[in-house]
Amino acid sequence: MRLFVDNGSLLNLVRVKLIEPRRVIKETLSRVGTGGRETKKLYQICFLICIKGIYYIAHYKEMYGLLGNDKAIGVKDIARRNDIARAFEKWGLVEIINEEDIDLSYGFDISELEDRNLGVLKIKYNERKDFELNMKINYYEFNDFLSDWNLENMDDSC
Repeated sequence: MRLFVDNGSLLNLVRVKLIEPRRVIKETLSRVGTGGRETKKLYQICFLICIKGIYYIAHYKEMYGLLGNDKAIGVKDIARRNDIARAFEKWGLVEIINEEDIDLSYGFDISELEDRNLGVLKIKYNERKDFELNMKINYYEFNDFLSDWNLENMDDSC
């Protein structure tokens, strides 16, 4: 499998500096997604990925794109990703580094993701045991592949 990473494909991802430990950010991202409180299902939307020592918050459809698969990413997907990144910044988990390079006009600086009409569900840490947490991409397989790719490209800093 080939990874399609070039400067153009990375410009649109939200580049972040980690303020809290990586495991905290990844766990918190696992509790933000689409789904419903009625069904007790949540589908994670965004993931923390590391490419050549740089961390990004990426929508799962962007991750498919990095694998060379065409998944149509829409304005609503970008708004969700941006809202999540902004909320994580507001909560003191990350700092957005490339704000001037990405279009953050889709989405707003918010802390209550569920108040928007984007279908984003955020569950509390103590609610996670009551929900079925799902991923629309196999993050672990993607992350293994990305780790191998980073090693091949002489960067083991993630």
